[in-house]
Formats: sequence, structure tokens, C-alpha cells
Amino acid sequence: MEAPPTPWARFAKKHAFLYAAGLTALVTAVATAVVTNGPKTLQSALSGDEPKVRVEDNSSSLTDLSLVYADEIDRPTGRMSAGLPRGGVKAGHTRTKIVVYNSTGVAIRITNLRARITKRSAPFSGALVARSSQGASSELIGIGLWQDPPVARTLASNTKLGGEAFFAVQSIDIGKEQTQVLEVTAIPDEHYYEYDIDISYYRNGEARTMTARDESMRVSGYAASYRSAFEPTGERYEQMSAEEVESWTTSHQLDG
Repeated sequence: MEAPPTPWARFAKKHAFLYAAGLTALVTAVATAVVTNGPKTLQSALSGDEPKVRVEDNSSSLTDLSLVYADEIDRPTGRMSAGLPRGGVKAGHTRTKIVVYNSTGVAIRITNLRARITKRSAPFSGALVARSSQGASSELIGIGLWQDPPVARTLASNTKLGGEAFFAVQSIDIGKEQTQVLEVTAIPDEHYYEYDIDISYYRNGEARTMTARDESMRVSGYAASYRSAFEPTGERYEQMSAEEVESWTTSHQLDG
């Protein structure tokens, strides 16, 4: 024989309409909140707490395309980039394209760029591959990696670092869902550097920092001499003399 229902079961059956009404009210309240705050909720889901940063090596836009190596290399067999051994590092200066996408949902203001040195050592002196091109125009922002602090400064030209801090008298505003491209030329002294770039910005009146980081952000100053050195002549690379190396490094070293 079936057991008689418990007092709680009899109460629940008798007052089931109360549970249904409560559930309906809860669903209605949640739906109302989503409809009322839908755009903000969706925006919050799609927006990030920090802007998105993409880094690209843009050294190909420079006039000096020279590479240096830690160890001696054999004469390259190709022309320009073709046939060059791996492990080469940009010499003299390097250029980075930093693409900032403002995904925060509000406007932001960039107020400074500063290099954070992660490694500093003697320059690469094993081999030099001297190359040049016509280059291309760029936003005149440069960072002297040896300076204290190594902040963004104006470039007086493509070959001279100015003394004025780039953000001393200006800032860069980025509206929500807008993109800003920053071209930064990093200049070493006589050392080898690896570095990140910290980007200071304001969001809703609050000071924040985001970081641009990429394995291409490394550069070596020119060494006094190299165990081997080559430059393209016609369709092949030829050995450079000590005098030719000295002339090249002197004329291509940026003036900081």
C-alpha cells in the first residue's frame, strides 16, 4: 500500500502556485535587467580591462638594414636577406610598430612610452653584414636605450635623437574602438640590448600601464671590429676590409 504523503508534500502541493509565481517574478526581473542594461552588459563582455597591443618589427623601413652576429659567419651565398644565416640582430638602431586597439569601452590618453631594459651586454662582434636601403618615412619617436630614463623623445631626423621628451608637450588620445599606430626607433650605445616598452595611459582619470613585448625588440650597437664582415656587391656578398668596416660603422651610427 502506498505511503501517505508527508505534511511538507501536502503543503507544497496545496501552494504550488506560489512557487510558480515566484519563479516567474525571478525570470521577469532577470530579463528586465538584461534588457535595461543590455548594451552595457554586452559592451563589458566584449571590452577588455586593458587596450590590446600588437607589436611588429618594422626595421625594413630603415635606411640601415645591417645585421650583426655573436659569432663569425661564412660569406653569405644569397642576395640581401636571401641566404643570410639565422641569429642575426639588427645593428645601429631598430624600428618597432606598436598597434594599440582601444577595447576598453572608454576613451584613453597615452602620456608616455618608456623602454624597460631586460638585458644589456657587450655588442655582437662576431660578424657584420652591412646592408642599406632607401628607407621610408616614420613618426619621429625615438628611445635612447642607454638614457636614464629611456623615454620616448623626438627624432630631430632619421639619424639624430633630439633632446626633448616626445610627451612633454603632447599626448595621444584614442577613442573607444579606435586604433593608434606608434612607430618607435630604438637606439643603443655601444652595447647590446633587449627591452620591452611600457606605455603609460589614463583611463577614466586613472593612471595605468600596458606593455609592448616582442622577441624582435633587441638591437646591438656597432662594435669596434668584427671577425668577419660582408657587404653586397652586385649579385653577391664580398668581404669588407677593416677600413671599410670602420667607415661603415662611423657613418651609420645614430647620433644620440
